[in-house]
Amino acid sequence: MHGMRDAGMVATAKHFPGHGAVVADSHLQMPVDRRALVDMEADLAPYRLLIENGLAGVMVSHGTDTLEETAWFLDLTVASEKPVVMVGAMRNASERDFDGPRNLANGARLCVSPEARGRGVLVALNGQVNAAREATKTHTSAVETFRSGSFGFLGVVDPDRVVFARMPSRRQHLPLADGPLPRVDVVAMYAGADGALLRAAIAAGAKGKVRRLRPCRVFGPCTKPQSTRNGFAPPSTRKHEPVTVPAAP
Repeated sequence: MHGMRDAGMVATAKHFPGHGAVVADSHLQMPVDRRALVDMEADLAPYRLLIENGLAGVMVSHGTDTLEETAWFLDLTVASEKPVVMVGAMRNASERDFDGPRNLANGARLCVSPEARGRGVLVALNGQVNAAREATKTHTSAVETFRSGSFGFLGVVDPDRVVFARMPSRRQHLPLADGPLPRVDVVAMYAGADGALLRAAIAAGAKGKVRRLRPCRVFGPCTKPQSTRNGFAPPSTRKHEPVTVPAAP
Protein backbone atom coordinates (compact mmCIF):
# COMPACT_ATOMS: atom_id res chain seq x y z
CA MET A 1 0.00 0.00 0.00
CA HIS A 2 1.60 3.25 -1.17
CA GLY A 3 3.54 5.02 1.58
CA MET A 4 2.70 2.65 4.46
CA ARG A 5 4.72 -0.02 6.27
CA ASP A 6 3.78 -2.68 8.82
CA ALA A 7 3.62 -0.42 11.88
CA GLY A 8 1.49 2.14 10.08
CA MET A 9 -0.88 -0.52 8.76
CA VAL A 10 -1.38 -2.11 12.17
CA ALA A 11 -1.91 1.29 13.80
CA THR A 12 -4.40 2.22 11.10
CA ALA A 13 -6.40 -1.00 11.47
CA LYS A 14 -6.46 -0.64 15.27
CA HIS A 15 -7.91 2.85 14.96
CA PHE A 16 -11.23 1.28 13.95
CA PRO A 17 -13.25 -0.97 16.28
CA GLY A 18 -14.22 -4.56 15.61
CA HIS A 19 -10.94 -5.72 14.07
CA GLY A 20 -9.63 -8.15 16.70
CA ALA A 21 -5.88 -8.54 17.25
CA VAL A 22 -3.73 -7.56 14.25
CA VAL A 23 -0.34 -9.15 13.50
CA ALA A 24 1.85 -7.81 10.65
CA ASP A 25 4.34 -9.71 8.52
CA SER A 26 6.48 -8.14 5.78
CA HIS A 27 6.77 -10.34 2.73
CA LEU A 28 7.97 -9.72 -0.82
CA GLN A 29 7.92 -5.95 -0.83
CA MET A 30 8.64 -5.31 -4.49
CA PRO A 31 7.05 -3.54 -7.46
CA VAL A 32 4.18 -5.64 -8.76
CA ASP A 33 5.51 -5.56 -12.32
CA ARG A 34 8.61 -7.48 -11.18
CA ARG A 35 6.74 -10.34 -9.58
CA ALA A 36 6.91 -13.75 -11.19
CA LEU A 37 5.10 -17.04 -10.60
CA VAL A 38 7.91 -18.17 -8.31
CA ASP A 39 7.17 -15.16 -6.09
CA MET A 40 3.45 -15.98 -6.04
CA GLU A 41 4.28 -19.56 -5.06
CA ALA A 42 6.46 -18.25 -2.22
CA ASP A 43 3.46 -16.22 -1.02
CA LEU A 44 1.76 -19.42 0.06
CA ALA A 45 4.20 -20.30 2.85
CA PRO A 46 3.40 -17.47 5.28
CA TYR A 47 -0.31 -17.52 4.45
CA ARG A 48 -0.58 -21.23 5.17
CA LEU A 49 1.39 -20.78 8.39
CA LEU A 50 -0.80 -17.89 9.57
CA ILE A 51 -4.03 -19.69 8.75
CA GLU A 52 -2.91 -22.81 10.60
CA ASN A 53 -1.82 -20.90 13.73
CA GLY A 54 -5.17 -19.94 15.11
CA LEU A 55 -5.76 -16.62 13.37
CA ALA A 56 -9.24 -15.78 12.16
CA GLY A 57 -7.97 -14.88 8.69
CA VAL A 58 -5.26 -13.23 6.65
CA MET A 59 -5.31 -9.73 5.14
CA VAL A 60 -2.91 -9.11 2.25
CA SER A 61 -1.90 -5.55 1.31
CA HIS A 62 -1.12 -5.55 -2.41
CA GLY A 63 -0.58 -3.20 -5.31
CA THR A 64 -3.74 -2.94 -7.39
CA ASP A 65 -2.15 -3.48 -10.82
CA THR A 66 -1.82 -7.24 -10.31
CA LEU A 67 -3.99 -7.69 -7.23
CA GLU A 68 -6.58 -9.74 -9.10
CA GLU A 69 -3.92 -12.18 -10.38
CA THR A 70 -2.54 -12.85 -6.89
CA ALA A 71 -6.07 -13.11 -5.48
CA TRP A 72 -7.05 -15.71 -8.10
CA PHE A 73 -3.82 -17.67 -7.55
CA LEU A 74 -4.37 -17.79 -3.78
CA ASP A 75 -8.03 -18.68 -4.22
CA LEU A 76 -7.00 -21.71 -6.26
CA THR A 77 -4.14 -22.87 -4.03
CA VAL A 78 -4.98 -22.02 -0.40
CA ALA A 79 -7.20 -24.73 1.06
CA SER A 80 -8.90 -23.15 4.07
CA GLU A 81 -12.35 -22.01 5.07
CA LYS A 82 -10.81 -18.98 6.78
CA PRO A 83 -10.92 -15.75 4.77
CA VAL A 84 -7.94 -14.37 2.90
CA VAL A 85 -8.71 -10.71 2.18
CA MET A 86 -6.85 -8.76 -0.50
CA VAL A 87 -6.75 -5.00 0.07
CA GLY A 88 -5.05 -2.09 -1.65
CA ALA A 89 -5.37 1.62 -2.24
CA MET A 90 -6.07 3.68 -5.34
CA ARG A 91 -4.64 6.86 -3.79
CA ASN A 92 -1.26 7.22 -2.10
CA ALA A 93 -0.68 8.29 1.49
CA SER A 94 0.29 11.85 0.54
CA GLU A 95 -3.21 12.61 -0.73
CA ARG A 96 -5.73 14.17 1.65
CA ASP A 97 -8.44 11.65 0.77
CA PHE A 98 -6.19 8.56 0.93
CA ASP A 99 -8.40 5.45 0.82
CA GLY A 100 -5.86 3.07 2.35
CA PRO A 101 -6.84 3.38 6.05
CA ARG A 102 -10.49 2.62 5.43
CA ASN A 103 -9.65 -0.33 3.16
CA LEU A 104 -7.31 -1.74 5.82
CA ALA A 105 -9.93 -1.40 8.51
CA ASN A 106 -12.58 -3.04 6.33
CA GLY A 107 -10.20 -5.86 5.48
CA ALA A 108 -9.52 -6.53 9.15
CA ARG A 109 -13.25 -6.56 9.88
CA LEU A 110 -13.78 -9.07 7.08
CA CYS A 111 -11.09 -11.34 8.52
CA VAL A 112 -12.97 -11.67 11.82
CA SER A 113 -16.44 -11.83 10.31
CA PRO A 114 -18.00 -15.31 10.68
CA GLU A 115 -19.98 -14.69 7.47
CA ALA A 116 -16.73 -14.36 5.49
CA ARG A 117 -15.73 -17.98 6.11
CA GLY A 118 -16.03 -20.39 3.20
CA ARG A 119 -16.18 -17.68 0.54
CA GLY A 120 -12.61 -18.04 -0.65
CA VAL A 121 -10.21 -15.17 -1.26
CA LEU A 122 -11.96 -11.80 -1.12
CA VAL A 123 -11.03 -8.52 -2.81
CA ALA A 124 -12.12 -5.64 -0.58
CA LEU A 125 -11.77 -2.00 -1.59
CA ASN A 126 -14.10 0.99 -1.30
CA GLY A 127 -16.41 -0.90 1.05
CA GLN A 128 -17.21 -3.41 -1.70
CA VAL A 129 -16.42 -7.13 -1.50
CA ASN A 130 -15.68 -9.15 -4.65
CA ALA A 131 -14.85 -12.82 -5.12
CA ALA A 132 -11.30 -13.43 -6.35
CA ARG A 133 -12.58 -15.58 -9.19
CA GLU A 134 -14.76 -12.78 -10.54
CA ALA A 135 -12.97 -9.54 -9.64
CA THR A 136 -11.19 -7.40 -12.21
CA LYS A 137 -9.73 -3.90 -12.16
CA THR A 138 -11.84 -1.69 -14.44
CA HIS A 139 -10.37 1.80 -14.00
CA THR A 140 -6.87 3.23 -13.63
CA SER A 141 -7.56 5.59 -10.74
CA ALA A 142 -11.17 5.34 -9.51
CA VAL A 143 -11.58 4.01 -5.96
CA GLU A 144 -14.47 1.76 -7.06
CA THR A 145 -12.27 0.13 -9.70
CA PHE A 146 -12.73 -3.54 -8.71
CA ARG A 147 -15.93 -5.07 -10.04
CA SER A 148 -17.34 -8.49 -10.87
CA GLY A 149 -19.04 -7.86 -14.19
CA SER A 150 -22.55 -9.25 -14.43
CA PHE A 151 -22.07 -11.28 -11.22
CA GLY A 152 -22.17 -8.27 -8.89
CA PHE A 153 -20.53 -7.83 -5.51
CA LEU A 154 -20.52 -10.59 -2.90
CA GLY A 155 -21.32 -8.03 -0.26
CA VAL A 156 -20.42 -4.73 1.36
CA VAL A 157 -18.68 -3.54 4.51
CA ASP A 158 -21.02 -1.06 6.19
CA PRO A 159 -19.91 1.20 9.06
CA ASP A 160 -21.64 -1.05 11.59
CA ARG A 161 -21.61 -4.52 10.00
CA VAL A 162 -20.48 -6.79 7.16
CA VAL A 163 -23.30 -7.80 4.81
CA PHE A 164 -23.10 -10.60 2.22
CA ALA A 165 -25.70 -11.01 -0.53
CA ARG A 166 -24.48 -14.25 -2.12
CA MET A 167 -21.79 -16.93 -2.27
CA PRO A 168 -19.14 -17.06 -5.03
CA SER A 169 -20.39 -18.63 -8.26
CA ARG A 170 -18.15 -21.64 -7.72
CA ARG A 171 -14.96 -22.67 -5.92
CA GLN A 172 -12.05 -24.73 -7.18
CA HIS A 173 -8.89 -25.93 -5.45
CA LEU A 174 -5.76 -26.98 -7.33
CA PRO A 175 -3.05 -28.49 -5.08
CA LEU A 176 0.43 -27.55 -6.23
CA ALA A 177 2.91 -30.24 -7.16
CA ASP A 178 6.42 -30.22 -5.71
CA GLY A 179 8.97 -28.18 -7.61
CA PRO A 180 8.79 -24.85 -9.44
CA LEU A 181 5.71 -23.83 -11.35
CA PRO A 182 5.95 -24.34 -15.13
CA ARG A 183 5.97 -21.41 -17.51
CA VAL A 184 2.54 -20.58 -18.96
CA ASP A 185 2.20 -17.71 -21.44
CA VAL A 186 -0.88 -15.64 -22.18
CA VAL A 187 -1.49 -15.04 -25.89
CA ALA A 188 -4.21 -12.72 -27.18
CA MET A 189 -6.43 -13.89 -30.03
CA TYR A 190 -7.54 -11.38 -32.65
CA ALA A 191 -8.75 -11.21 -36.21
CA GLY A 192 -5.96 -12.38 -38.52
CA ALA A 193 -3.93 -14.12 -35.82
CA ASP A 194 -1.73 -16.72 -37.55
CA GLY A 195 -0.30 -18.62 -34.60
CA ALA A 196 3.12 -16.92 -34.67
CA LEU A 197 2.85 -15.83 -31.03
CA LEU A 198 1.77 -19.32 -29.96
CA ARG A 199 4.81 -20.84 -31.67
CA ALA A 200 7.05 -18.20 -30.09
CA ALA A 201 5.70 -19.08 -26.65
CA ILE A 202 6.48 -22.75 -27.20
CA ALA A 203 9.97 -21.91 -28.45
CA ALA A 204 10.56 -19.86 -25.29
CA GLY A 205 9.81 -22.90 -23.13
CA ALA A 206 6.14 -22.48 -22.26
CA LYS A 207 4.58 -25.71 -20.99
CA GLY A 208 1.07 -24.42 -21.53
CA LYS A 209 -0.71 -21.46 -23.10
CA VAL A 210 -3.74 -19.39 -22.25
CA ARG A 211 -5.57 -18.00 -25.26
CA ARG A 212 -7.18 -14.78 -24.13
CA LEU A 213 -10.26 -13.76 -26.11
CA ARG A 214 -11.40 -10.19 -25.47
CA PRO A 215 -14.30 -10.18 -25.68
CA CYS A 216 -15.80 -13.54 -26.69
CA ARG A 217 -18.39 -11.94 -28.93
CA VAL A 218 -15.64 -10.80 -31.32
CA PHE A 219 -15.37 -14.37 -32.60
CA GLY A 220 -18.83 -15.63 -31.75
CA PRO A 221 -19.39 -18.06 -28.84
CA CYS A 222 -15.79 -18.09 -27.62
CA THR A 223 -14.35 -19.33 -30.91
CA LYS A 224 -10.98 -18.33 -32.30
CA PRO A 225 -9.58 -17.37 -35.71
CA GLN A 226 -9.56 -20.26 -38.20
CA SER A 227 -5.84 -19.76 -38.80
CA THR A 228 -5.08 -20.76 -35.20
CA ARG A 229 -7.31 -23.85 -34.98
CA ASN A 230 -5.50 -26.54 -36.94
CA GLY A 231 -1.91 -26.49 -37.97
CA PHE A 232 -1.08 -23.33 -36.05
CA ALA A 233 2.15 -25.01 -34.98
CA PRO A 234 4.39 -27.78 -36.32
CA PRO A 235 3.36 -31.34 -35.34
CA SER A 236 6.21 -31.54 -32.82
CA THR A 237 4.62 -28.74 -30.77
CA ARG A 238 1.00 -29.89 -30.85
CA LYS A 239 1.47 -31.86 -27.65
CA HIS A 240 1.17 -28.53 -25.82
CA GLU A 241 -2.57 -28.33 -25.46
CA PRO A 242 -3.64 -24.69 -25.04
CA VAL A 243 -6.35 -23.69 -22.63
CA THR A 244 -8.93 -21.16 -23.82
CA VAL A 245 -10.00 -18.66 -21.17
CA PRO A 246 -12.54 -15.97 -22.12
CA ALA A 247 -11.87 -12.48 -20.82
CA ALA A 248 -13.95 -11.27 -17.89
CA PRO A 249 -17.07 -9.34 -18.86
